[in-house]
Amino acid sequence: MLKNYKAGPTPAYETIGPLMKRWRSNGCPYGVPQSYITYHENLARQALEDLKRDGCKVHSTTMERDGWMMDDMKVLVAVVEEPNGRLCKLVWHDSHDDGYFMEKQPNHGGSTIYSLEVA
Repeated sequence: MLKNYKAGPTPAYETIGPLMKRWRSNGCPYGVPQSYITYHENLARQALEDLKRDGCKVHSTTMERDGWMMDDMKVLVAVVEEPNGRLCKLVWHDSHDDGYFMEKQPNHGGSTIYSLEVA
């Protein structure tokens, strides 16, 4: 069975959601609110815990810039080793109140929704 690694929404978004609506309605005049970045970092770390429970080993995590040039969004990027030994680079994709991991494809620079074969 293929399993995707998603997380959210959580009750914390009840306070972040209105802030993000104001930010968007004002034309995104400054960087993404830090609370939104932190919220998604926490969701990504929850999804990483699910990966570990399914037998993956996390080699490294970093917060890296992602998104529009001016919004200063940062997302969690992880290098993960699957139970079969395959290494992959996963990038968290924020989607308002939830998110999921995308796998960077080494040969063409694109990415696809990450899934793992689990029993």
